[in-house]
Amino acid sequence: MNISFDVNFWVVLFAALNFSITASVAQSNRRKAASDELKAVQVTLQKELRELEDKVWRRIGSHSERISVIEAEIKNQITDDDIAVVHRRVDALVHDMGEVKATVNRTDGRLEEMSKTLESIRLATMRNRDDYPHAR
Repeated sequence: MNISFDVNFWVVLFAALNFSITASVAQSNRRKAASDELKAVQVTLQKELRELEDKVWRRIGSHSERISVIEAEIKNQITDDDIAVVHRRVDALVHDMGEVKATVNRTDGRLEEMSKTLESIRLATMRNRDDYPHAR
């Protein structure tokens, strides 16, 4: 068996090699382009993710500040114990006012009696003056 390598064989072989190398390079270029595109998308997504994460942490920080303010205000709010103390004080004042009113009423009664007594003394004195004109 004698194989003859004529020019046509070498042309076909070089053409096949050229085609396979060209296809390999094209495939490699597509992979590299796809890889570069994926890297660019990855970088963009990482940047956007970082920005969103920063935004979320800033919002969490502002919520934390607001919650701290609200907690401080809640600590300063009036409690049921405070209201109970106020009620006890008001009840004590009402009781004391009742005692003051009773004392004023007793004093008023005594003053009326004193006024009546003084009026009768004045009237008696006036009668005595009329009986004794030289007593003036």
